[in-house]
Amino acid sequence: MQMHTPHGASHRPWLHLMDAPLRPLFFGAALAALEGMAMWLAELNGMATPRGHLGPFWHLHEMMFGYVAAAMGGFLLTAVPGWTDTAPLSGRPVALLAGLWLLGRVAVWLPGLPSGVVAACDLAFLTALTVALAIPVGRTGGLRSNVVVPVLAIMAVANLLWHLQTAGFATAPAGIALALGMTVFAMTYIGGRIIPHFTHRVTMREIPERPWLDAACNGSVLVWAVLHTALPGGTWSATAALLAALANGMRLAGWLHPRALTCALTWVLHAASVWLVTGLLLTAGADFGLLPPGAGIHGLTVGAIGLMTLGVMSRAALGHTGRVVTAPAGMGVAFALVFTAALVRVGLPLAAGHLYGVALNLSGLLWMAGFGIYLWVYTPILLGPEPRAAEESALPRAGGRGQV
Repeated sequence: MQMHTPHGASHRPWLHLMDAPLRPLFFGAALAALEGMAMWLAELNGMATPRGHLGPFWHLHEMMFGYVAAAMGGFLLTAVPGWTDTAPLSGRPVALLAGLWLLGRVAVWLPGLPSGVVAACDLAFLTALTVALAIPVGRTGGLRSNVVVPVLAIMAVANLLWHLQTAGFATAPAGIALALGMTVFAMTYIGGRIIPHFTHRVTMREIPERPWLDAACNGSVLVWAVLHTALPGGTWSATAALLAALANGMRLAGWLHPRALTCALTWVLHAASVWLVTGLLLTAGADFGLLPPGAGIHGLTVGAIGLMTLGVMSRAALGHTGRVVTAPAGMGVAFALVFTAALVRVGLPLAAGHLYGVALNLSGLLWMAGFGIYLWVYTPILLGPEPRAAEESALPRAGGRGQV
């Protein structure tokens, strides 16, 4: 029997792009991660690249307020409706938010725009995202979702601090430090909720709740985020990072189980947690004057944030597009590539300082390969219809809903 393709499914898959917030935002985040690293490597190797309005450290801004903001927005706009028992966004509101994110990415590169216009365009996404989540949270949110809105509002302030640099204020470093601190805090807080749950589902082992340890992890990271921004590079910041690493290390030890390694979508979250602890320890070492500062920062960004966002984007995109939540072929390799990118970026310069340039290039290529695989695997998932919707539009076929 001849098979018929659902109308528009093959020729116009983007028609489904605005069905859910995670679709355009995860897709945009992965593109930003790939394109931003490609431009960064090109610049490192002497090729002429535009810097737009962001100056020589544009990659710091775009990784935090381009990639991370999109990944965080896609996840929270998907998760908060479930936490608050409210209807998720779709259609025009999703298109508006995705458009604002894209507007910011374009504005920072367009020559000739006034700095105030650039700032307004770039700030629009995080501001709108904060409002979009504040409405359901304000009506029905509990403690879990109430944390979300302040974090996003502070992220918007951090972006504003970066843009104030163009007005003569030396605030860009504080903006990046604050954005990093809030991202690590959000990852610690949300990870403490989802990682034990997913680990239990794989290992079938009860993981006892320890609210005091969760509070210690969240509180210590929040204190570190404040001190890392207000008093960077000092004893206070170093001590806070060390305490945060110890608390999160204790919690991670209670989660670890060999059976978790059998599921790529679970072990990637554990790997991100390992890098969280490692990055905080390296940051403490740098603040105490024992290590170069780049080791801790890239342990947190490439390792912890990179793996956590990639793992969450992989899992959420499956579950919220009607697919079986099993890692598609190739994603285990993608996770391993990003893990190795962090290992090379952090470890190689520490072990052999003369290979610093090699470490930057190799780490960047590994990062690009990991996110390239994600885009290859997940583009049809994020842009296409849900399997059940496709089946209802086509003639009956054997096999029903299957794994991706």
